[in-house]
Amino acid sequence: MDLATGLVSLVSALGVYVQEGRHREGEQKEDLRGWLLRKNYKKVLDAIAENTELSDEINHILRMNHDDLVLQLNTIERCVASIASNLDGFSTLPELVAPDLVLSTQAIDILKVTEETSAQSLIEDRVLRGPSNFQQFVLSGGTTDNFTAADRFIDTDLDALVELSYLSIRGNNSDGKPIYTLTRSGSELAKKYLKK
Repeated sequence: MDLATGLVSLVSALGVYVQEGRHREGEQKEDLRGWLLRKNYKKVLDAIAENTELSDEINHILRMNHDDLVLQLNTIERCVASIASNLDGFSTLPELVAPDLVLSTQAIDILKVTEETSAQSLIEDRVLRGPSNFQQFVLSGGTTDNFTAADRFIDTDLDALVELSYLSIRGNNSDGKPIYTLTRSGSELAKKYLKK
């Protein structure tokens, strides 16, 4: 199996296997092997047979709790959608196939502002002004003091950015609020959006 399609084929096969309801906690790879053979995933089957470490890792995955495995596969799907949405020729596929997996404009703006200002971290600070509640973000170590986000789905956007490893939570400040930092992959994605 070549590097270009190997991982995608393997994860795809596991996703279909789980989606068909074949995964049961504690299942062994022998059950998966029979399924791979019936479904014509010969290259994936050969790769597992030829690589002891890969075989062991597949066994580990198959022993996972079903809900945890589905969650992990969903995370992989979100990551692939996010990457594909930034590649020429693939950019519209995520929106057409799975629009709920694409980052919101606000999530992208968070990455862009953090990258543009070279901020070392950002902290959410909820502020009440007038009839609406909005979030102010304090950026430290950058070229600007703060920016605001009026969207009520800010928590969803921050969670998505952390789940996709574009932001990481470094810890909490003295008020218990998370301190977010931009990751290398978040910086690279922000740079792509800033070029558009």
